[in-house]
Amino acid sequence: GGFGPLAALAGRAWLMTARRRLQMASLAQSRCVSQQRAALCALCNASEDDAFVKLRTGIWSRGCQLKVRIAQDMQTLIEGYEQHYAVPPLPLDPDVWFAWLDRHDTFKTMCIRCAVQKGLDRPPPEAGNLDGSAGGPRAPLALTGASGARPDLSDSEEDEDDDEEDDEEEASDADEVAAPNSKRKGVAKEFPAMVQSQVSIASREMLVFWALQARKRLRERRRQLRELARLEAEDEDEGDDDGEALEAAAREEVAASEARAQQQSSSP
Repeated sequence: GGFGPLAALAGRAWLMTARRRLQMASLAQSRCVSQQRAALCALCNASEDDAFVKLRTGIWSRGCQLKVRIAQDMQTLIEGYEQHYAVPPLPLDPDVWFAWLDRHDTFKTMCIRCAVQKGLDRPPPEAGNLDGSAGGPRAPLALTGASGARPDLSDSEEDEDDDEEDDEEEASDADEVAAPNSKRKGVAKEFPAMVQSQVSIASREMLVFWALQARKRLRERRRQLRELARLEAEDEDEGDDDGEALEAAAREEVAASEARAQQQSSSP
């Protein structure tokens, strides 16, 4: 019985190829670990000093997480090396293999955002479910409505009251504008339904960053307006007090002059 000498040779060749490729992948991984990490992401130039990273929100909840990673497809690199250097029949040379990896820019320092986008890593648990299902393919994020608002974009109760007042004013203005149109056409137009837009993680983080910056500027502007109103009220109170003091002094002066006049008239 048996499969014959040809089948045995084919099986032995397949086993040698599998072992060699596993060795090449292991050498590439060890070379990746020995690489020096850069201070910036090679793809997006993100670093620990960036403002959106320091916010520690979303995918940046644990920082930039810069790490040297294998940026190229390992199977493609191995097959290209074997064809270029005729391996086999020639044996594997680790130094030539390392040079091949360096020539194809295999190792790059990446941040966690770029690594997640390329499928080389998973987002931190604090960032939420950014990749769809637990084991499914990673999908871009969608901009949600008010029910899906981010907790880090919430405001204080005082600012929420101000926001409600602004919304009421905008709503009244919108009603005033819509009223003539409704009279002309008979029926007012309905606002179009919310569109679910698919955006990438990078775009989402940029939107979150600028939204936080806009909220901070809005809070500071409102604080300045409240402070200005308080100072104006204090100035008015001080002006009223000064007026009352001047009036009282004038009355005292008139009374004193009248008393002197009476004394002069009563004297011989």
